[in-house]
Amino acid sequence: MIYTSLRIFLTILFLWLISIQIEWPRVIEIFLSIKWWWIIVAILLQVLIFIIGAIRWWAFFCHGHSSYTLRQLIAPYFIGALFNNFLPTSTGGDALRIYHIYKQGSDYSLAFSPIIVERAIGISVMFGVVSLIIPFIEFKVKWVQQFSILIPAIFLALIILLSIIGCSRSYKTMHNFLTKKYNHKLIKTILKITKSIHKYLKNPTLILQIISLSVFAQFMEIIVFFTLSQSIDAVIPFSNFILAVPIILIITGLPISIGGFGIREIAIITIFSTIGVSNLESATIALLFIPVLIIGSSPGLYFFLNLKKNRSHS
Repeated sequence: MIYTSLRIFLTILFLWLISIQIEWPRVIEIFLSIKWWWIIVAILLQVLIFIIGAIRWWAFFCHGHSSYTLRQLIAPYFIGALFNNFLPTSTGGDALRIYHIYKQGSDYSLAFSPIIVERAIGISVMFGVVSLIIPFIEFKVKWVQQFSILIPAIFLALIILLSIIGCSRSYKTMHNFLTKKYNHKLIKTILKITKSIHKYLKNPTLILQIISLSVFAQFMEIIVFFTLSQSIDAVIPFSNFILAVPIILIITGLPISIGGFGIREIAIITIFSTIGVSNLESATIALLFIPVLIIGSSPGLYFFLNLKKNRSHS
């Protein structure tokens, strides 16, 4: 409760700090001249990104020989994406996806393990891409520079952790040690989930599919930001977005604010200014991304209401 209250406070603080720095008359002037068809394209691309995410989730069930179809997973994925915008972290909607699978009568290991592996690989891909990008960027803001130094170390740590769990020899050693050392119910639950995670991680075909879909989704997000820049006639090379957006996605994923609000906008303005984009253009793109993200996930509201309606009739 205290942690959630702190996040709410930080979200409000971040948004307030941004609001006092934005030149609102000039931003409104830009908004009045926006090419709205580019915004529609950005929203459609964002919807496509969520569909790619659902496909990525579905891939685990395919390899697990589950009866779930992509059509069955689209609804809970969009519901999770919608609630991500308003929950304490940018991944809070994952709990809704886990609950949905568990509620359908599946084992809790099947509910938890695909999402854990999906997130772990997706985050690893982000950190890996940013680790390759960092040498080409000269950060002017001190906190971003300090954070960027940690990124390759975090990437390496993630790879080592996933390798330990995925490698049969190291996994068996760890599993046998914990089984003999601890006989607690929680440890047994974790070990059962870890067993499913190990099964996924030792499957190279599945891992390659998840990595490919993660890279594709992140590339599509780069195009979304580029599209938003086109809507305001900002002359920004596409290569700048390739450098900036992956770092923005990592910072947005930090469990600091509600749905990434505030910290995401600060990251957009800060990172874009580092690569030569004006504060006015950066702030406008940051503000435009909010409705694109919310409207892009809005099918989740339809699925959520429809789900409630079906349950009330049953």
